[in-house]
Amino acid sequence: MTIIGIDLATMKGKTCLCLLRTEPQVYLINKICDIIYFVNDINPGLVTIDAPLYLQEKKSRKEEQALRQLGISVLPPNMPGMLKLTRRAIKLKKGIKTSQIFEVYPYATKKLLSIDLEKNDINDAYICALTGRLYLQGKTATLGASLIIPG
Repeated sequence: MTIIGIDLATMKGKTCLCLLRTEPQVYLINKICDIIYFVNDINPGLVTIDAPLYLQEKKSRKEEQALRQLGISVLPPNMPGMLKLTRRAIKLKKGIKTSQIFEVYPYATKKLLSIDLEKNDINDAYICALTGRLYLQGKTATLGASLIIPG
């Protein structure tokens, strides 16, 4: 099954996508409409996105609360710096036709699996795809509505 891991950029940056079949392939795409077209054209079985996939009125979601209980620091999606990214992720999720779309926090996956990779867009997209593969193998836990972590 094809998995696409997405390290979603803000409006100014290029989004990094990692297409994972047998070997990872990396693509950089800027516009949200082009990302949606690319993903829908590939028609993956699973998409994982490094960004919150919904907002709520409260300061933090169940996902952030659960991560903090595991000792993993995280920013709330309604914080000013995260708000644009979260809205972009919501728009992306609405445009993707794949039924399985999950949120991934690459830092949590790296910490829980003791993976030592530098933080950059390509590695984060790959970690998203890897976490998706773990999900398909039944080796993840779901926190809140949509965040998957190894476990």
